Amino acid sequence: MAPKKPTIADALARRSAAQAEPAALPTLQAAAPVAAVAPDGALTGKRAPSRVGMRQINVYVDPAVLKMVKQMALDMDRSQQSLMSEALNDFFQKHGKPRLADQSE
Repeated sequence: MAPKKPTIADALARRSAAQAEPAALPTLQAAAPVAAVAPDGALTGKRAPSRVGMRQINVYVDPAVLKMVKQMALDMDRSQQSLMSEALNDFFQKHGKPRLADQSE
């Protein structure tokens, strides 16, 4: 004879029994914060000195675009950060805004 298959009622009974006797939880220690927000909204904490006071912009692009940016950075011996700063400054200038993006990298 085949063993009896568990029913939903059996599963609920096991679940209720498990919830009635909570297992002891391990004691967790809080990790030191990696970064905190300063009153001016800037992130502080463990960051590279070149990133202090800076904010990150994320965009989703086609893989071919990312490949081209990486290749151009290699070809021009510049960082991707520098290329993106140049692109942002050109965009600002095109729309009559001051060039603000730092291109020092």
